[in-house]
Amino acid sequence: MDNKFRDLFRSAASFMTLTRLADAAVIDVSESFLNVTGLKREDVIGSKVTDLNIWADSGDREKIVAELKREGQVRGRRVNVLGADGKVFTCLFYAHKVEFEGAQCMLAEAIDMTDLEEAKAALAESEMRLENLLEHLPLGVQGYGPDGIVVYWNRASERIYGYAAGEAVGKELGSLIIPDDLMPIYRKGLAEAARIEKSCEFLPAGEVTLRRKDNSPVTVYSIHTAVCAEGKPPTLFCIDMDLSERLKMERAMSEREVLFRAFFDLPLAGAAITGPDGRWLTVNDRLCEILGYGREELLATTWQALTPPEDLEKERGSHELLFSKDKAQTLEKRYIRKDKSVIDVKVSAMAVRGSDETKTLFAVLVQDVTESKRSDAILRSKMAEVEQLNRFMMGRETRVIELKREINEILKKFGQPPRYSV
Repeated sequence: MDNKFRDLFRSAASFMTLTRLADAAVIDVSESFLNVTGLKREDVIGSKVTDLNIWADSGDREKIVAELKREGQVRGRRVNVLGADGKVFTCLFYAHKVEFEGAQCMLAEAIDMTDLEEAKAALAESEMRLENLLEHLPLGVQGYGPDGIVVYWNRASERIYGYAAGEAVGKELGSLIIPDDLMPIYRKGLAEAARIEKSCEFLPAGEVTLRRKDNSPVTVYSIHTAVCAEGKPPTLFCIDMDLSERLKMERAMSEREVLFRAFFDLPLAGAAITGPDGRWLTVNDRLCEILGYGREELLATTWQALTPPEDLEKERGSHELLFSKDKAQTLEKRYIRKDKSVIDVKVSAMAVRGSDETKTLFAVLVQDVTESKRSDAILRSKMAEVEQLNRFMMGRETRVIELKREINEILKKFGQPPRYSV
């Protein structure tokens, strides 16, 4: 081995060895081999490679030698080499049969793949974590190619669109969830995506109404991205947020708003929203008129403050029932107006949810029944008078009849005919 070749051999970045096939004696090794194994050159040269304890599996060398004798070379065999402190290096092993100083030798090179293997393992773990994340993401994720063929379909997509992953993967996305009116836009998007060379968002995000398995519509907020890998066509992804519940809530809120507007526009009844502490939170004009207060004045007080003190304790149980969370209740009570007069009112209350869905509020209707009760009292008094007069008249009539009967009886005793027909 001339000096120039020896210097080149020893300075190689990979693990290189030159050994005799007949007795496995080491003729020379690269510096990289010594660095990895932690051995010294003087201890290696002339020793048998089988005695150096560098093979994680002793059978690997036997297989390599047999292949070398049979084929004349070994290309890319995966082996594990033991380094210093027992560290295992995963290598790709290459060997050629050469003649050196009249003996058949093996010129071998082991390329360290440990970092690559670790990187592959880390990548596989990262991909597993990403797939697990996508599977449990509450957003629907569909992966497909520029031809529209589905390659990925997560659990949320199953829930949103009704297709199991096994039903969707391998099918054309348009035939699954794209309605007819959106098909031209979908086809155009695929054509544009086929020309993409760099990862990007290839369609604008926005709300779109797609189609479930049962052909019912479903509105989603959809984001469209393309992921590009060199030398491969892009993989396209739709990330969809199901807006069905939000739209349902918006409709419910809209209906509730209409009901509350109608509630507060009642012309003959005072209307209010109160908190559980009895504070007026919202009042309509009619309630202000009934109680004689301005709106800001009412909002600064409570219904308890407007109740006569002597009524509070007496009404306590009634109010607990009135402001029950289970159903609407009605009771009659009294309120003190701003002018200190006391009026009779009929109060109806029903529990409602606050905007944060945790705080219970109460919708309250207040009707002034003072005049009605006064009219009722007058009517009852007049009816009592009529009844008393009626009883008097009935008594008088009964007495007249009795007198007529007595006169008839007297006439009868004197042998005369009766005078009255009774």
